[in-house]
Amino acid sequence: CDDSVFMNSLSSPNAIPSFQPQQTSSPILGQRHRPPRSDQQPGSLRLSSSALGSESTSASGLSSVHDLLKSPGDRNNLRIGVCNANSIKGKRAEIQELLNYTQCDIVLISETKLPSASEKKTSKKAYDPAEILPKNYDGSIHRPRNLNGGGVMIIVRKGIVCEEVSLKAGKDGEIVCAKISIAKSSPLYVCAYNRPPSDTENSLDSLNLALEELEEIVEKNPRTCVIVGGDFNAPGINWSDMTTKPDASLKGMCSRLIGILSTFSLSQLQTEPTRQNAVLD
Repeated sequence: CDDSVFMNSLSSPNAIPSFQPQQTSSPILGQRHRPPRSDQQPGSLRLSSSALGSESTSASGLSSVHDLLKSPGDRNNLRIGVCNANSIKGKRAEIQELLNYTQCDIVLISETKLPSASEKKTSKKAYDPAEILPKNYDGSIHRPRNLNGGGVMIIVRKGIVCEEVSLKAGKDGEIVCAKISIAKSSPLYVCAYNRPPSDTENSLDSLNLALEELEEIVEKNPRTCVIVGGDFNAPGINWSDMTTKPDASLKGMCSRLIGILSTFSLSQLQTEPTRQNAVLD
């Protein structure tokens, strides 16, 4: 795995006022061990970390990736990853390796390239996500576009109490949401989102609508946290001051995205580039 994000601590609101992911880390940074593997091929899986959250992060003193990569039974946290799959078809082994290495509990996947409802009936290339995912993960929360592109999915480790949140925005846009129930704590809402590079209006309309729907839910429980991850295709934003870069190719889209994030009090969890020099690819 070339690039990964870990939400290393999910603390109970009984202990602190709000949810705070304590660590975002990338094994490609610094002197850290990585599992032996062959050279990565074009289109192969890698965890990235284009993630936005309703609470800010604080750094942990952990110095090694081995401090992070403990088995689920040996840690008291929830680990979330974000991945652009560029199609999950034929990548069962890569997905298994990725999950074994990162020990993610939840992964927000974009570009699944799952078959649409019509393709399931007519295409010989159609497949079910259950054929690809490891048996200890569930991928029933997904929204396909078609076999040629797009699609989002939330995969969750079995044993975690999770249910899909039905969003009106999901009927037209590429966004899905799951509610994660946590013992003695407020629930966590996670969303997987994809904005096609050529779509500067409709996909942002869907994101805005989805956040409006979630805001109504969150207002009933102020300690609830929302995390949105996926493929935003928005490299033209300066996250240090929330402005559009002078050389941004889609200034209007970037400005509107910044406005949406500000409206719903979302903050950037990722600080390192996830693809080339883009923080939010």
